[in-house]
Amino acid sequence: MTSHSTMPEQPQSETETAVQLFDNWFDPIEAGLRDRAREFLQAMLEAELHEVLDRSRYARRAKRPTGESEKPAGVTGHRHGHRSRTLLGTFGQLKIEVPRARLDTSDGKTTEWKSQALRAYQRRTLAADALIAGCYLAGTNTRRVRRALGALFRGAVGKDVVSRVWRKVKSDWEAWNARSLAQEPIVRLILDGTVVRVRLDRQATSISLLVIMGVRADAIAAVWDSVPVQRCTVHKHRNLLAHAPERLHEEISADYNAVIYAATREELERQRKAFIRKWRLKHHPVADSLQEAGEQLFTFTRLPLGQWRSARTTNAIERLHEEFKRRIKTQTVLPSADTAAMLFWALLASGQISMRKIDGWHTLATKLIDQPIDLAA
Repeated sequence: MTSHSTMPEQPQSETETAVQLFDNWFDPIEAGLRDRAREFLQAMLEAELHEVLDRSRYARRAKRPTGESEKPAGVTGHRHGHRSRTLLGTFGQLKIEVPRARLDTSDGKTTEWKSQALRAYQRRTLAADALIAGCYLAGTNTRRVRRALGALFRGAVGKDVVSRVWRKVKSDWEAWNARSLAQEPIVRLILDGTVVRVRLDRQATSISLLVIMGVRADAIAAVWDSVPVQRCTVHKHRNLLAHAPERLHEEISADYNAVIYAATREELERQRKAFIRKWRLKHHPVADSLQEAGEQLFTFTRLPLGQWRSARTTNAIERLHEEFKRRIKTQTVLPSADTAAMLFWALLASGQISMRKIDGWHTLATKLIDQPIDLAA
């Protein structure tokens, strides 16, 4: 039986060597720069050793007279060939020949010369590590970084390399954690939590990650006898709706917004009393929920009016949660609880999340007024 196909037959060698997208995008500028980068690195390492031995390759060392004898100045030693090294940088992957030398020591022995520019066992430049870490922070998981940076690094970056680079970030994270905040002019703390899934005891577990954001008032010393607490008005709104059937949600929201977004303290007190009286009769769990918050729900009214918008909610930190959740969407489970906290910090420290000044920042040093609102219904 004969089979007929409409597809043209292709030689086996042609199908095996199929050209992928970007494979034929040869750039003579990039190729020339990489060749020059290799030459520059070779010359830099040779010049470093030249400076240590005080002579170029194949040259004799200059001597200086000291009485009747002549002794070579500085460090003495001799070259002995080169060692092949592979270096990965933003210029791509290069194979270079690192010069070797033995230096004489004071006890009559010799020691191997070590370059200060190219550290022992260094395989990547710091700029390359920063690029890999930045790609990981942007939301690319460890396995996909290789594909994302394939055109630059030619497949030299795998998930193991990404993991090693990420471990380097941990030292910066630990130093940041250990720093003292005693001298920081922090005048407000915004606290909020989010739930993330991490691996604990080889099982995926949901944990609460508490994030605290400090608001600074540079060059302003604000000293308070006690620390007032402001509960988030948005979260309380959700609590109120949870205590009522859906048919009442729109009415509750309208009445609650009239309280929270009142233009003055006096108007807020009047609207609050009206809310309590109405909902105590119509659906008392709603009124009880609002009274449960007490004066902590209205601490913002003791601040200057320009700060009310930023002080009554945790919106400033909610945006961080949204960006964090977007980032970990590609990783359903993080390796550990420490990784979750470190990843949150790294997004801020690397500039991938930028912060803006909060509303009323110029009056942050103003002390709160001593009189809270009247809670009588």
